[in-house]
Amino acid sequence: MSGRYFYGWNVVAATFVMALFSFGLGFYGLSVYVATLQRIHGWSASAVSAPVTVYYVAGALLTMVIGAAFERFVAENQASNKLRSERCRRVIGSAASM
Repeated sequence: MSGRYFYGWNVVAATFVMALFSFGLGFYGLSVYVATLQRIHGWSASAVSAPVTVYYVAGALLTMVIGAAFERFVAENQASNKLRSERCRRVIGSAASM
């Protein structure tokens, strides 16, 4: 086993932190802090819940368009990257056979 650092763990850690805040605080923790914010600041339940609602509605709307955007930008880049890698293989293969 090599001593090199696997940078994929950075992705795992970032995903965990995002999930902690979005799932833990945004979805499951709502019932805990709505009552506390109402009591401490005197805010209404709708004033506390509205940002969370906007967050989930925006997420739902983005979910509808993100697939098309992914196909448009990422799939095209992957196709051109595949073409480039095939060209590189041919060049390397022809250079190696010399």
